[in-house]
Amino acid sequence: MPTLAPLMAERVGWLPAQLGYVASLLTVGTALFLLLGMPLIRRAGPLRSLQLGLLVMAMGCALTAVPHAAALVLGSLLIGIGSGPGSSASNVVVGRYAPPAHQGLAFSLKQNGVPMGSVLAGLVLPAVALNFGLEAAILGTAAVCVLVVWGMQQVRGQIDQERKREQPLHLGVWFSPENLANLKLAWRDPKLRRAGLAGACLGVGQGTWFTYLVTYLVTEQGYTLLAAGALFALMQMASLAGRPLLGLVSDRTGSAPLVLALAGVGSALCTAALAMMTPQWPAWAASALAIAAGCSVSAWNGVQIMQSTRLAAPDRVAESTGAIALMAFVGFAMAPLLMALGHAVMGHLKGAWCLAAVVTLGVVPLQRKMKT
Repeated sequence: MPTLAPLMAERVGWLPAQLGYVASLLTVGTALFLLLGMPLIRRAGPLRSLQLGLLVMAMGCALTAVPHAAALVLGSLLIGIGSGPGSSASNVVVGRYAPPAHQGLAFSLKQNGVPMGSVLAGLVLPAVALNFGLEAAILGTAAVCVLVVWGMQQVRGQIDQERKREQPLHLGVWFSPENLANLKLAWRDPKLRRAGLAGACLGVGQGTWFTYLVTYLVTEQGYTLLAAGALFALMQMASLAGRPLLGLVSDRTGSAPLVLALAGVGSALCTAALAMMTPQWPAWAASALAIAAGCSVSAWNGVQIMQSTRLAAPDRVAESTGAIALMAFVGFAMAPLLMALGHAVMGHLKGAWCLAAVVTLGVVPLQRKMKT
């Protein structure tokens, strides 16, 4: 959606900056799954949960192809719900199979799926939309989701063999106090709480870049949609190296808190630099900033997830990491809202970028007492 934001906004009669509200729905949907979806992971197993999530995402994509604001809103919510298992169920698989001495690298490599998809989105979707229509780009994305479901089927049985078939699935279970207590338990544990709040601070920086970079470049910096999509893709390509690099540094130093604090400082500096950007910047300067952002704004997730799994009790990895991810997603959800509100108040996005940079720095004091 961020790579197609200007076209999608024009189709429903919105300003491009207003799509920040819809982008927040993506995160709200993910947060709903993280809050309620643990019984599904226990019953179906992690890979089946991921498959079901991808099918829900495909349905959400198909809805956003309908040229109506209500369809865009509902489709965005479904995409967010469908992405929920990717933030919890996948952690169970990596935590189970990755060697303990290399988990920082393993989780970072797993998280590389996000920028890999974003690179493809930035390079392919604007070109498809401009040459074949917006609907072709959206429905093509839905088709990819369905193909991945089919591709996962061969290994599903082996990985999901430990699923709890006796786990009931009904509204009473999903909304039970026990199921809703996961976030409360994580909040009461000081280390889990600090990890979640740190993720929220980092999520603000990441959410602003992921949601608004293309829109900002097109509407305020004079970029074409294709050029803005290419810069977005360059940022994500840089994170393909940045994520495993931070994971490797975390493994070698044994200090995830130090790596996360440095990532927060780098993210804040990149965001502040983006606020000072002008249309006169040469291409090399904009490219250098995108690369730096890929190694900081977009590269911390794997280390943060690894830290979360180590802080969690061995039998509650999915619940604890899901609760921490939920706090991080609150920051990610607030980012586009703050950007949209900042644009509404100031008429531009520069001030909102500066605010996001300040909030991101909150990760530094939160890591001071962390030992893992």
